[in-house]
Amino acid sequence: YTSELLRNSAGYKEYRGQVLDSDNLDALITGLRSNSLLKYTHILTGYCGEKSFLEKILDVVTELKRASPNCLFLCDPVLGDDGKMYVPSELIDVYRERIVPSADILTPNQFELELLSGAKVTSEEEALKAIDCLLSRGSKCVIVTSIELPSSTDTLVLLGKSEKGEVARIEIPKLEGPFRGNWGPLLCPPVGMEPPRPTVIV
Repeated sequence: YTSELLRNSAGYKEYRGQVLDSDNLDALITGLRSNSLLKYTHILTGYCGEKSFLEKILDVVTELKRASPNCLFLCDPVLGDDGKMYVPSELIDVYRERIVPSADILTPNQFELELLSGAKVTSEEEALKAIDCLLSRGSKCVIVTSIELPSSTDTLVLLGKSEKGEVARIEIPKLEGPFRGNWGPLLCPPVGMEPPRPTVIV
């Protein structure tokens, strides 16, 4: 689910499209419910720029998990990047208090990890502590998609940890230029590594 139909990411100077609200999402779910189409295997959520839409998503996740207990909820908590917010600040508390405890997989960037954990991240040790904070609130796995460390100017670090304590670390060569809204391809591996099941991406 995403609450906006945009021609490009909100990380760019200008973006245009249509903003959806909770009524739009409710209409979609009502249609699925009336046709007995609530048995999904995966739920992917991305950019949500409106508070009521984000809150409605949790209601939807609860209903879909009731219909399919093994349904996996992967949330990209799009809040901003490089110290800049893309969404209203009131969404931070909704993510912290309601979404983080419900997410099976959470994929924040470094800035979003700081916002959700309330801790500054300037090292891998601090990143792991911030990840542990989110795991302690209920997320089953946290994958930080990009960490920029003062000690390295030519690489980024992808760092992930599960509730079982398993840690994954990947160094990524840093490319020159701004790259916004590229989360889609990254979400495929976590979903693809799940045991084979029919997959519906909403």
